[in-house]
Amino acid sequence: MADEQDERLHERSNTQLGCEMEFEGEKHEVVLSNLSVGGAQVSWGNPIEKDKEIILFVRVGEKVESLNAIVRWKSDSAFGVQFVSMKAKQVWMLQQWLRQLTP
Repeated sequence: MADEQDERLHERSNTQLGCEMEFEGEKHEVVLSNLSVGGAQVSWGNPIEKDKEIILFVRVGEKVESLNAIVRWKSDSAFGVQFVSMKAKQVWMLQQWLRQLTP
């Protein structure tokens, strides 16, 4: 049986990145890790329930991109999100940015 990494659709970056998250109208500082074009792990002291929607604000160079996401899993200190409704330009930008982050 293949391991979980082999079954993933997108290559992931192990880089940790601070960013801002909006949830239920409030903004919070969070840390992203395990980042890919498809989603990320979000570390925050108050994990969000599955299927809730959030917006992540990620700085790429001089620009801040807003990425809509849905929570797909949670643990005690983190949760995983899937990016949704991404425009082609956002996918391209995230691919280019991830190439810079991954050695």
